[in-house]
Amino acid sequence: MVLVLLLAALAGPACHRDEPPTPQRLLQVLQEGCAAKDTGLLLMYVDIHYQDDLGGPGRLEDDLRRMFTVYGKLEVELLDVTVSPEEIKGHATVAGKHMHYSGPLDLKIAKVPEGYLVVSGLWTELRGILNTLRERRLALESGVPGRMERFVSDQYRGAVGDREDYLSRLRNDLAAVQATALIVDDLNITIGGGSDDRLCATVLQSYLLIQGVGERKLENRDRERLTLCKEGSLWRFTGGLG
Repeated sequence: MVLVLLLAALAGPACHRDEPPTPQRLLQVLQEGCAAKDTGLLLMYVDIHYQDDLGGPGRLEDDLRRMFTVYGKLEVELLDVTVSPEEIKGHATVAGKHMHYSGPLDLKIAKVPEGYLVVSGLWTELRGILNTLRERRLALESGVPGRMERFVSDQYRGAVGDREDYLSRLRNDLAAVQATALIVDDLNITIGGGSDDRLCATVLQSYLLIQGVGERKLENRDRERLTLCKEGSLWRFTGGLG
């Protein structure tokens, strides 16, 4: 089924592109597709061999659809853009429903017979950070602290101590409550350089944390500052977890 969907999406370019796309057209499509929540339009300009740190075209499609479902139409602003035959670099801001992102634009492109297509880098860092935040929410809501282990850096330092201190507290907290829900209603992501040349990000978010059920239900509304760094292909928490 997945293969059929991918072939259908990738067959689209021959039917709908009026002329071979240029790098400038790729940028235009990036903005138009995000503003229209049009995953199909974006995939039309993605090469069948697309690959990034998160996976191939199937994973890209899933992530784009999830982003549009959660954050709605995304307004993209591109700054300081430079174009070469192999890549498009610059800075991008993305604004959606209760979400704002600021970080690098780093599209890898290639010229094929039908024109230029994206071969890597389509919102890779934004998607990676959102994936890590999602895994944290799922760990809390499922009551399975093990889901968080691969997303907490060995270099983690926070208010409760180091990585093992945090994971130990998480296990105890989840074991003590029947149910947990984490609802984020304001998310701001900014990517900047780390002190040791790693790519790092600051996440500011407002949330509602609901723990327990019935008469034992507790609600806590607060705002937190999280720090993450990219280690290999994963964005991992380095600070800020409660």
